Amino acid sequence: AVLGDPERAVGFHTRASELDPANAEYPLHLARAQIELGLIEDAKVNLTRAAVLDEGLGVVWGMLGELALRENNLRMAAQHVTEARRLEPGVVAWRVLEARILKRQGEPERALMLLAGLTGSDRNQPPVLRAMGECLGLLGRGSDALALYELAIEAEPAEPEFRLEAALWAERLGKTERALEFAEQARMMGDERAKAVIERLGG
Repeated sequence: AVLGDPERAVGFHTRASELDPANAEYPLHLARAQIELGLIEDAKVNLTRAAVLDEGLGVVWGMLGELALRENNLRMAAQHVTEARRLEPGVVAWRVLEARILKRQGEPERALMLLAGLTGSDRNQPPVLRAMGECLGLLGRGSDALALYELAIEAEPAEPEFRLEAALWAERLGKTERALEFAEQARMMGDERAKAVIERLGG
């Protein structure tokens, strides 16, 4: 029950932290719940506590990087994500975060290169494809973004989100029939967001 209720989670992890002040997991979980509640400054304090208690927690630096990016503090975000990637080089989420920071810094090509090396199931994660698609869009390569999602659909045919994203890219490229086809498939697979796309396209 605590997991689905951030206010209860704050209380639980606050007490746990007081009982076991040397355990980095409690301030980390407390920070997660505080972020859900919008208590960002409190969350930063607890993430910093967790970092002091366990210097090897890449997730702490990743979360601090995400918060800095939300606040558009790109220099701080870049520092934090560098530390997260140093500690956990294999975690795809930190690579995606670094790419999002580079994109925000006006370097979509560098961001794209960072993600282009991913393969297989790593590449076909929605956040990876979304970041790659956005970078391709900024570079005026919308057809490549559509192709990216078409390949993802082949690899993961049961994922409706990929069909919805493909529909949106096809729409941007003026390929209305193709967009409708993807949107209809996404709706049939249970993605309710596709309805708005279908209505917009006159389907």
